[in-house]
This record gives sequence, C-alpha cells and structure tokens, in this order.
Amino acid sequence: MMKNKWHSINDLVLALIIILAVALIILWRFHILMKYPDKLAEGNAKREIAMENNKEQDDLANNSAIKMGTAFKNGKLRDDVNITILEGTDETAFKDIFDKKLFDNYDQFLDALNALNLTLDSVQTGTMGFSKGTSVETVLKDLTTT
Repeated sequence: MMKNKWHSINDLVLALIIILAVALIILWRFHILMKYPDKLAEGNAKREIAMENNKEQDDLANNSAIKMGTAFKNGKLRDDVNITILEGTDETAFKDIFDKKLFDNYDQFLDALNALNLTLDSVQTGTMGFSKGTSVETVLKDLTTT
C-alpha cells in the first residue's frame, strides 16, 4: 500500500514538473508567440503587393499598342534570335521575321512600325542579331535606319 502511494505521489510530482516546464517555456517564449500572427500578416501583405505589381506589369505589357509574335513574352524576346531581311518591301522580303515568330504576319509588322512612327522604307537589309530580353520597340528601331 505504501508502494502504491509512493507511485501515485511520484506520478503526480512528475506530471506537475512537466506542466511547470511547459508553462515556463510558454512564458519564456510568449512574446515571440504573440508576434507570430503579425509576422504572418506582414508576409501575406508583401506577397499580395508583389502579386499586384506583377499583374500591373503583365497588364502593361499586354496592353501595349504594339502587337507581336510568340518570340516575345511581356514585350521582351524570349531567346536570342538572328533574322535576315531581303531587298524589297513586299512580304517575302520579311519572311524570316514571320518564320522566327517576331510578328505573326505582314500586317502586324506594318502596324508595329507605324506605332513607333517608323516606315517600311527605312528597314535595313541584311542579317541582324538580337539578344534575349530585347524589347519589341528596340528590335523595331534597330531594324530601321532612322
């Protein structure tokens, strides 16, 4: 019987020590625990702002007056590209521009030139290279002899 009492008291003391240890740890770290919701809210706010900024940039790129082919993403070249412009001002002279997907068709290319007040007559002949990340405006301006 004494043994049972000893075990019961021992169990109670051990349970009290565990409860006391947990309480002390919680009190010791209480200020950190209370700051956690604010930290989560701050992180969420930063993510929302970043998402809004990305959406605005995408909207600006998508609302560009210049329509372009799939070689561009958000108004910038996806990859390095070399194009060859032949003599003449007909569609066949600019075939490489359409084959490399800089512009979808001749009319789209003409509209892009007009949007920047450039003319078809000012487009240079020969082979030209453009680096990844070059804007559509820069490509068009570099194609011309303005």
